[in-house]
Amino acid sequence: MKPGYEVKVLKAAEIDAAEAAAWYESQSPGLGHRFLDAFEDVLRKLPTFWNSEIRYSTVRTRAFIRFPYSIHYRVNEEKQIIAVEAVLHHKRKPRF
Repeated sequence: MKPGYEVKVLKAAEIDAAEAAAWYESQSPGLGHRFLDAFEDVLRKLPTFWNSEIRYSTVRTRAFIRFPYSIHYRVNEEKQIIAVEAVLHHKRKPRF
């Protein structure tokens, strides 16, 4: 666990999550809200599971449980920040 680490969600990740939620909501009423709940759940758990496998250079990922999406983030040990940079579908290429 990383006690004292702050989770920061960057604007690009907020946009990614909002766009995915809007798409899910258009498919089925309430599904977008469940997507955002899953997103918040992963964010709450990041300080516990911060040391996920490094996937791209210094970017780590943590998958959602019920949706084919992952949070992509970096850990800044010096500043004690976990910075969420993207929320991407598993079939989408990362933009890092």
